[in-house]
Amino acid sequence: MKKTAILIYLLFSAAAAFAQTSIPTAPNLTVQDKNPNKILPVTVEYPHQNTRIAQGAKGIFLFGRVHSGGGLLTINGVDVPIYRTGTWLTYLPVKPGNMDFIIEFTDAEQTHKYIRSVFVRGFDYRKYLDKPGFDTSTLFPASDVELSSADVLDFTVAGSPDMVVKMSAGDYFKDSLLIASQREPGIYKKTVNFNNAEPSGKAAKVTYYMYDDNGKLKAKASSLGRIKILPENKVSKTAKVIREDSRLRPAPQPNGHILDTKLFGNVEITGRINNLYRVKLDDKVIGWIERRFLNPSAELKKPKNIAWEISASPQEGKTVLTIKNTEKVSFKVEETHNSFNIVLYYTQALNTIMSDSEDELISGLDYEILSDGTKKIKANYKNGAKLWGYTYRYDDNNLIFELYHQPKFNFTEEKPLNGLKVVLDPGHSPKRTIPYDGAVGPSGLLEYEANYDIALSAKSHLESLGAEVFLSKEENENMPLGRRTEKIEQNGAHLFISVHNNALPDFIDPFARERGSSVFYYYPHSLPFAQAMQSSFIKNVGLPTEGIIQADFSVTRSSPQVPSILIENVYMMIPYQEELLKQERFINILGSTIAEGVINFVNPTWNIKERGSIVNMPQN
Repeated sequence: MKKTAILIYLLFSAAAAFAQTSIPTAPNLTVQDKNPNKILPVTVEYPHQNTRIAQGAKGIFLFGRVHSGGGLLTINGVDVPIYRTGTWLTYLPVKPGNMDFIIEFTDAEQTHKYIRSVFVRGFDYRKYLDKPGFDTSTLFPASDVELSSADVLDFTVAGSPDMVVKMSAGDYFKDSLLIASQREPGIYKKTVNFNNAEPSGKAAKVTYYMYDDNGKLKAKASSLGRIKILPENKVSKTAKVIREDSRLRPAPQPNGHILDTKLFGNVEITGRINNLYRVKLDDKVIGWIERRFLNPSAELKKPKNIAWEISASPQEGKTVLTIKNTEKVSFKVEETHNSFNIVLYYTQALNTIMSDSEDELISGLDYEILSDGTKKIKANYKNGAKLWGYTYRYDDNNLIFELYHQPKFNFTEEKPLNGLKVVLDPGHSPKRTIPYDGAVGPSGLLEYEANYDIALSAKSHLESLGAEVFLSKEENENMPLGRRTEKIEQNGAHLFISVHNNALPDFIDPFARERGSSVFYYYPHSLPFAQAMQSSFIKNVGLPTEGIIQADFSVTRSSPQVPSILIENVYMMIPYQEELLKQERFINILGSTIAEGVINFVNPTWNIKERGSIVNMPQN
């Protein structure tokens, strides 16, 4: 009976695939650009053809446009509402594997039929119903693992459902039973604690075995990588940081970073997994970094730094904090309301500490012993003093911070931003082929186009208020992320604003809640600027706000010397919000809203209340 059902399933799938080969692929902006005079009944701007959808997705959104006065649109038999502009947005369920969406649009004359195909990452257990076996891409570990006897590892493997799965790895464990997932057919999991294992230090592959209910072996497969378990006191090694100023990840996965921790010199490593090394800065700070950024060597010694002189001296517009070390070591920066703190790792002692009492920003230096090898240096702010931004560098073994004071401006009633210098960064670069650089809207509006229009409007409003404004790039200029903050230093700018419009990860339901503007920041000294900007958006734009979010964006992370924010003005994937971005009036509202956010931050005493809002003020 089981084989008959599988045969029917395969025959049905083959017939469906054959029937769909005659359906044309749904066109999009790229096709329209090549044939500007051709009328396309339906376009699908997202997902792109053969897009790979994130693993675990239960549904994805689709959006596009019908080029007709009206009609009926269905996707896989589901009715899709059409906005008055002809654009549409929907969210439909998906399953792992290849997924086809059949788009049908019926206008006054005929029915137009297209196909849009995607691939949903994940395990499709249906492939393993006929012949028992493992999905070899899920065999852990895929690369060599070296850990200590104090570690715990999670194993997951995918294969035929409703089987008994066990695994063995040399002397570390034998015939260990994996538990079948109740929610995901064909997924088997096991957590192994190596406390009871013999830490032999011998590398061993993990071999997985699949049995039926009668105990008969049906499949066997081994991992590509090997595991090696060492005694806890022998797993530690020393490595040189090849890519200095690197950051740690909180887990052995290729995403996310621990904020504000910088790697320099030599570091201690205590294991490796998934092509990442585990770095131990102290007992509380342990993270992961790509193996290519470190070079382990038996000849290297773990750092034992002494910070032999620490000083703070005032200079024009800044305080220079100098830490003279015997070795170059990793550190962490902490910003609080009362102090600027530097945590030094692998540091045994702090010696001379001195500061100039005439400094405008700080009242003095203090320190705290966090552990035998970790010390904290605190630069305490004077009452009412605020950090504007900072930079850091190593000069040989000397770690130097420049702490910038709050600038003094010559603001006037008529020019409330007189003397202020602002860098506006229109996000993304022109690319009209898939994948685009940035988001796209249902009608084919590209994000770089909307971002540039908003930046020009903000520039005009800011200049009318007395500010000097520099664009990071021109509209048709390709600009990599690493260069977008260069004009801060080149022009002595006081603020940095990156202008964007939003989209969602493809597996998020856009209808789950209302969506609108958001403001992102990275460094704590940029938070007041983000708050001032959000207040302006709440007051002037009239769309939902998603709040203020600390996020690890390249442009805000690369500009610690000034308050820096990234604005997501609207969700251009939502049809009515994309339509707003095509209206000059709305672009003007966004530009003036950004300008008012700047005033809220740098000159909040300027009498805006009598004027109501600069959104309605004429420009010079």
